[in-house]
Amino acid sequence: GAGAAGAYAAGASAGAAAPGSAYTACNPQAFDVNIPPIPCIPDLGHRKLRTSVTLGILLVGTGFLALFATLSEIAIWKFWPAVLIMLGVIMLFTPGRRGWSLARAGSGILLATVGIVLLLWTLEFFAFGTFTRMASYLWPVLLVVIGLSIIGNATHKSIFKLFSSLLLSATLLFGIWAFGRMDVTIELGGQAVQVTSPTDGDLLSPYTSTDGK
Repeated sequence: GAGAAGAYAAGASAGAAAPGSAYTACNPQAFDVNIPPIPCIPDLGHRKLRTSVTLGILLVGTGFLALFATLSEIAIWKFWPAVLIMLGVIMLFTPGRRGWSLARAGSGILLATVGIVLLLWTLEFFAFGTFTRMASYLWPVLLVVIGLSIIGNATHKSIFKLFSSLLLSATLLFGIWAFGRMDVTIELGGQAVQVTSPTDGDLLSPYTSTDGK
């Protein structure tokens, strides 16, 4: 009681920290001078979860890729963007060194989206020219994304970083849908046929369109 309080006051006046006087998350009873500080033990739960989920996602992704490669005639190297997709999913479903955060989830979604877009490109669902058309029309979205990121860094609110990642991901998917298709009218067998080309008309080069181009 009074003796412990006197010892605490004497220690504080001498510049020495009393037992339990420094509050930490590992020492919730810090201000009870009768209880010595509790040693901080690292929480290994997040690390174990991250390791298990990472291993599981890598095995599942690698298995599907190997199965698809053996059942199709597509070269395995064309699936390299799948690595980005798996990394993005890992970031989305695992905590980082500082635990769970919206910014990490947004980064995972964006990385997986970039992987999906690149995978569609390597599998020739659209040509490289789609990226240039997307940039020429949708470049103002980058200004919005940069602005949201700056606000997030200034306010330390990860929700802004999440919004910027979601906006950029949605823009990429919309750009592929809007600019990765081209309706072309070609002359085939003496008849005008309108087709939708997923490769910007590259596959239609042997034919002649009705407008002579």
